[in-house]
Amino acid sequence: MKLNGDMKYKKLILIFILFPMSAFSFGPIAHRSVGLIAQANLTPKAQAVVRQLLGQESLADVSNWADQVRGDGKVYQQANWYHFEKMNDGINYINNLKAMPQEQRLKGGVVTAVLAAFDAIRAQNTPPQERKDALKFLVHFVGDIHQPLHTGRNEDMGGNKIEVNWYGYPSNLHAVWDSGLIIVGHKDILNPAAPVENQSVIYAQYLVGKFAKAPVDFSMNVELWLNESISIRPAAYNPTYATNQPLYLSQQLPVVDFRVYQAGIRLAAALNQIFGQAPMQTVEKDMWQRVTSVLGDFRKYIFFRP
Repeated sequence: MKLNGDMKYKKLILIFILFPMSAFSFGPIAHRSVGLIAQANLTPKAQAVVRQLLGQESLADVSNWADQVRGDGKVYQQANWYHFEKMNDGINYINNLKAMPQEQRLKGGVVTAVLAAFDAIRAQNTPPQERKDALKFLVHFVGDIHQPLHTGRNEDMGGNKIEVNWYGYPSNLHAVWDSGLIIVGHKDILNPAAPVENQSVIYAQYLVGKFAKAPVDFSMNVELWLNESISIRPAAYNPTYATNQPLYLSQQLPVVDFRVYQAGIRLAAALNQIFGQAPMQTVEKDMWQRVTSVLGDFRKYIFFRP
C-alpha cells in the first residue's frame, strides 16, 4: 500500500515516539545529527584517529549503537546505567553523589561515563577494542547528557512515567523530548518517507545554519553540560505539554534544537582536544578530582568492555 504524505508522517511518529527505544535517549535522528555535526568539526588529526578506530563508520554511524546494545540485554549490561543521572531538584551533582547508597554509586551514571570515556580514549594503553567502544559510547552519552530529562527527576524517571497524548498519539514526556518535539516541529523539513540517515543530514544542516554564530562553551566541562540540562528541566515539565501543545512546541523546540547542536560541537571539541594530545583541561581535571574524592578510582567499575 502506498502511503500519502500525512500517513507517512503518522508512521514516523509511531516509529520514533511509541517504540520502546525512544525512552532511552535522544531519538535516532537527534543522535545521528550530533555525530554529523561533530564529524564536520573535527581537525584533520582527530579525523585520522577516528578513522583508525572506527574504520569505514562515521561518528553518526555509531551514534545509536549504545542504545542498540542496551536493548540486547546480554552484553555491556553495566552500561545500562550510563545514559542518565538520577537527580531531584535543589541538589548539585557531587552532593547527590554523596547522598546515594553505595550500591547505586557503583553503578555509575552519564557524568562518570563521559569522564571515564575521555580517559579510556585518551590512554594509549587502552586495549584497541575497548578504546573503540569507549568512543562509540561517548558519541551517544554526550547527546544523552544534553537531553534535559536524562538528569531525572527520580519520582517520574525523567518523565517516562508522565503520560502524554502528543498530537493525538499516546506517549510520555521523556519520549516527547527524545523525538516528539523534533518530528512534529520539523515536519516541514523531515521527509517521513526518507531513511533516518537522510533525515539526520537535513536536520543537522538546519541546525548548523541556525546556530553557526551562536556562542557555545567548548570546554570539556561535563558538570556544566549537566547543570544546563537541569536548568532547562523545569520548563520541560510545564503543563502546557498537555493543555496547549502548539505553545509548548513553539517554546521548547528551539531548546531541543540548540541542545543537539551544542552536543555535536562539544563532542568535536573534546575529540580534537584528546586526539590532538593536548593537556587535560583544568575543568576536567577539577571534576575528576571532586568525583574521585567521593568514589575513589571509578574506572574500576565504569568501563566499556562486554
